[in-house]
Amino acid sequence: VVDQADTTLCKIGGGEFFGELGVFLQGKRTADVLAETPSRLFRMATTAFLLMVRQIPELGAPILFNIGIITARRMSEDNQRYYREVTSQYLWA
Repeated sequence: VVDQADTTLCKIGGGEFFGELGVFLQGKRTADVLAETPSRLFRMATTAFLLMVRQIPELGAPILFNIGIITARRMSEDNQRYYREVTSQYLWA
């Protein structure tokens, strides 16, 4: 049995999304999500999302662009956090 500690990867606010990796990688989820306050969610199946992108590109394109922006921001924040963690090991060692 692996002892898995809870780790907060990021906090998301109203109007943001999660689960995009599963859509694009066609695989299992990579994290669990916990709501800190009562929340309302909109769930869209991968097949429905892909159909929307193909059939209504004027709606799908801005959504895909927004997914790209938010994913890039999250990656940048993760990279910065990792850099701080790694460099702090050397500064205090």
